Amino acid sequence: MSLSYRELALAHGELQALLVGAPLREVHDDGAHRLFLGFRIPGHNLLCMSCTKPGAVRCHLVEARPASPSPASSFSMLLRKHVRAALCVELLLSPDDRCLRWVFAHADGQRWVLLAELWGRAANVMLLDADDRILGSMHRLRSPLTPGQPYQAASPASPLHQPSTQSRFGSPSRRAELSSADEPSALLALAPLNAELERYYRTHDEEENLRSLREQRHRSLTTQLRRLRRRAAAIEDDLRKARQAVQDRHNADLLSAHFHQLRRGQSSVTVEDLFSNAEPISIPLDPALGPRENIERYYRRAKKFAAAEAGILERLAQTRSQSQELEAELAVVMTATPESLQLGPKPSPAPKRRQEQARRLPYREFTSCTGKTIWVGRSARDNDALSFRHARGNDLWLHASGWRGSHVILRLERGEALDEQSLLDAAALAAHYSKARGDSHTEVYYLPCKYVKRSGEPGRVSLSGAKVINLRLDEERLRRLLSQDAEGEQRFQVAERGRT
Repeated sequence: MSLSYRELALAHGELQALLVGAPLREVHDDGAHRLFLGFRIPGHNLLCMSCTKPGAVRCHLVEARPASPSPASSFSMLLRKHVRAALCVELLLSPDDRCLRWVFAHADGQRWVLLAELWGRAANVMLLDADDRILGSMHRLRSPLTPGQPYQAASPASPLHQPSTQSRFGSPSRRAELSSADEPSALLALAPLNAELERYYRTHDEEENLRSLREQRHRSLTTQLRRLRRRAAAIEDDLRKARQAVQDRHNADLLSAHFHQLRRGQSSVTVEDLFSNAEPISIPLDPALGPRENIERYYRRAKKFAAAEAGILERLAQTRSQSQELEAELAVVMTATPESLQLGPKPSPAPKRRQEQARRLPYREFTSCTGKTIWVGRSARDNDALSFRHARGNDLWLHASGWRGSHVILRLERGEALDEQSLLDAAALAAHYSKARGDSHTEVYYLPCKYVKRSGEPGRVSLSGAKVINLRLDEERLRRLLSQDAEGEQRFQVAERGRT
C-alpha cells in the first residue's frame, strides 16, 4: 500500500533534518520504478529511494542499494549530468498533496529541482530547471505536461492524491518491535520512522516477489503440462496405428490379390480372405484414390508403424512420467519457498527435430547403368529445393510432360557428354514418379537446369528450350533402378500384381 500524506509528512520530517545541506554523491535506478539518491553526511552514507510503483508509491531511506543495479536509464544520466555533486538546499512537501520538491544548488549558483509526484498510478519524478521548466522525467508525463514547458501542479481536488491524516507507522509498539528485532538497523538511531518504513516495505516487496515467482512458475508448469498431454494423446494415436500395422499389410495384400474388383470412387470393398479360412472381409477405401493408390496407402501405413511399437511405448511411458512430475509440482507450487522456485529444476529443452539429428534430403538417389547419379524429388516443396538449391546449372532436368510428378536431376559435370542409357534411366524415373506411372508410353521433358525458372507456388516451373523424349515403358529398366530404393520397389511390385 502507498504512503498516505500523513505517513509521507512524518518521513519528510526526518529526511529534511538529515539531508538538507548534504551533497548528492550518487544517482541510479532499477530500470523500472525505483530511483536512488545517495547523500553523504558526517559519519554516514545515506540512500534515499523514491518508488513510483502503483500500490507502493513512497519515499524514504533504505539500508542498501539493490544487489545488482540495472544499467542507468536516460533519466538517471540526466540527473548525474545536472545534479550530482550539488548540495540539497531545500526539501519541501506540498501542503495540499503528496509532492516532494528537492532543491539542489551548485557552487556557481545554478539551481535544479527534483520533483516527486507520489500519488496513484500516475506517480512520477521530474527534473526542473530554475524557471520550473521540465527537462526530463522518469516516466511519461501526465497531460498537459510537456518537456521544455513550465511545470503545472495537479488539481488538489483529485481523489488520487487527497491528503490523509491516517498513519500506520510511528507507534511506540512498532518502534519497540523494530528495536528488539534480531537484525540490527543502522537507520534506527538516525531516522526511526524511515527505518520502520524500510523494514515494512522490504517485507512487502519480498512477499510480492514470492507471489510473482509462484504465479510465473504456475503458468510455466500449466503450459508444459498442457503440451505434454497433447503429446501423450498423439503418441497414443501412434500406438493404435502401430498395433493396426499387421492388419494394414493384410488388407494391402488382399487388395492386391483382388485388384480386378477395385474401382475409383469406392468407399469400401468386400473380398474373400485368401490367407485364412475366415469369412469375406470388408476393407475401407478412399473414394478419391484409384486402386493402386489405395493399395499403396495401406502398404505405407504398415511400413511406417510395423517396427515402431516398442519405441512408441517407451515415448509414452516417458511422457506420462514427465506429466506426473509436473502435476506433483503444480499441486504445491503456490506454497513453495523462494529457494525451491529459484533453484528448482528448469524445464527440459524441447527435443531436437529429426532434421537436426539426421538431415533429411529432399530427394531419393539412384545410379544409372553407366554410374551417373540421378536425384528424384520427394514432394512439391522438395522439388523446389532440389531444382533450385541442390542442382547445378549444367545438370539435366527431367519431368513427365502434362502430368504432376517429381522433378528429376541427372548429375553432369561441366563439359560432360550425355549418354543415351543414363538419359533413358532418368526419363524412366521421371515417368514412374508421376501420375503417368504404369502408362505404356509417356512423354518426358528434358533440358539443362539453368533454363528452368520458378513459376508461382513451390514445384511450379517455366521451361525455356525443352526437348521431349517419347518413352516406352521398360519394366526391366525400372526394376533395376527401383531395386536401389525399397519403397519404390514395393510400389512397382504392387503395380505389377495389379496388371496381372
